[in-house]
Amino acid sequence: MSTSSDSTLLAQICRFLCSDLANSLLLCHPNRLHCKEGASIPMRWTWWDWAASDENESKDGPREGSTNARWLLLLHYYNDPHSSIWQDRFASIPDELKALVDDARRLQIPRQTMQESSSCMHDGSRPQGLRMHGMSPKKAHEVMRMTEYVSDLLSSCGETQAIRHVVDVGAGQVRPSLVLHLRPFYVVVGSTAYLSRNLRDELGLHVLALDWSDVQTQGAARKDDMTKAKRKQTAMALNYEDSSCVGAGKQSYSHLPQIQKGTLTYKTLRITAESLTSVVDEWVANEAPNRACAMSGGFPDQTFLLFVALHACGSLTPSILRAVLARLKSADISRKRAPVAAVVVGCCYNLLEPKDFPLSETLSLSKSRLGVPGVALTSNHLQLAAQVPSQWLGSEDTLNAAKLAMRKVVWRALLERALQCPSWLQVSTARQEGGSDAKQPDEELRSAQPRRLGRLNDAAYADWDTFLARAKERLGSDLATACARDEQTERRLEVLHVLRCILGPVVESLILLDREQWLREQLEDTGMAVKLVNLFDQASGSGRNVAIVLHPRE
Repeated sequence: MSTSSDSTLLAQICRFLCSDLANSLLLCHPNRLHCKEGASIPMRWTWWDWAASDENESKDGPREGSTNARWLLLLHYYNDPHSSIWQDRFASIPDELKALVDDARRLQIPRQTMQESSSCMHDGSRPQGLRMHGMSPKKAHEVMRMTEYVSDLLSSCGETQAIRHVVDVGAGQVRPSLVLHLRPFYVVVGSTAYLSRNLRDELGLHVLALDWSDVQTQGAARKDDMTKAKRKQTAMALNYEDSSCVGAGKQSYSHLPQIQKGTLTYKTLRITAESLTSVVDEWVANEAPNRACAMSGGFPDQTFLLFVALHACGSLTPSILRAVLARLKSADISRKRAPVAAVVVGCCYNLLEPKDFPLSETLSLSKSRLGVPGVALTSNHLQLAAQVPSQWLGSEDTLNAAKLAMRKVVWRALLERALQCPSWLQVSTARQEGGSDAKQPDEELRSAQPRRLGRLNDAAYADWDTFLARAKERLGSDLATACARDEQTERRLEVLHVLRCILGPVVESLILLDREQWLREQLEDTGMAVKLVNLFDQASGSGRNVAIVLHPRE
């Protein structure tokens, strides 16, 4: 069960997210807020006029670039409320907003990463840098960091040292991680097989890469072929005998048996707890027995597995955990492949199915156990859970990216009123009356549908006039008069958006703590423990970095 401090934190988060101000912010998306003359503004938003003010702000240059912009002031207060540089300006922030930001900062899971020493291998060396064509620095950091962490897990005890087989679930794009430590299985959860290939090449492991889409899986296989050709052409320092050999990487993992190569198998399926169990059993039965017997210390009936997922979108994370728990608690004594540990990286909370929150009995029965009302997560909550505003001020690049993102949200919100009922999209009288120029029913239906602005490239947000011109191209009407730039409303929407984003990490913390508490409840009689670990370095640009680690109780 949870400790007293965990229950207290869960209760505080629920109470905070259900408070009048926080709840009103979470439920009020900028695109839905048609705030002309403050007509739809909640009465409790006494800070609304403060947000609209332009005090001491320069009139030269882009206004959003001013260091006095209200949303930037709130962001600086969120990151460092004791800053000597900003202290005088902080005095202008309304007390209710300071209190909200203070609570949001206090209630979210800390973002500090593990000690820097953990990024080294157990023998003191650092792994070879990734040389995967087409991978961004962010992905490279995450794949390398996950590989390092897996290396540490494999050397942590005798059972884990026998692991030679890995299941990479959701082998698509890479994200931060949720880590389970179960016995004698490991689970790390998802990459476009970047992680799969790195575990094969650096650690010499046999990897089963699972994904939802034939297109995605085939693309990963093609990328792997391209990578093989590139390695041969450039003759890089890895010096493989072939593309599957461990090469130089094996020297960094002295605890592993000195094998010559790992392998990589791609499979596509609809991933559920049941299908995951089935496909793993099939793979182990067909591919693993001989290797398992040789590598597990002479126990032919045991195949030690590590499940990995570095991008477990939406409900994929709970599905993986259910599969692990089901095997761990199975009464079938013939199943010798019970989990040892797991590393699961959750993301894309907006894809989470309603049944997957809350998972824990503590939150499901929150009125009796926590003494506070439960939190019902809406689409707004889940979309904001991926926001990490603490990174926005990290560098000039991240700040510029935040300013661009702010313009996208706010300018589209300003345009929304015109998009709701644009007169130029009405079906013509002739077509309504079925005149001679009437279109076929399907064509008429398409013509009558509201046209969407869709995704615009970054250049479209260079300035307001450029944005309206691009919108005119997409929507087919001149918006210059219908959508005059209202700078007071723009400033208000900026503050609204940054406040909502500041609440996002608290929502994510609630989801992660619920999963941690659920695992504690499920593992109560198994001799296993669970804890949260910060895995990735924020400086790398990784969004979320919190991992859940299951491990044997000490």
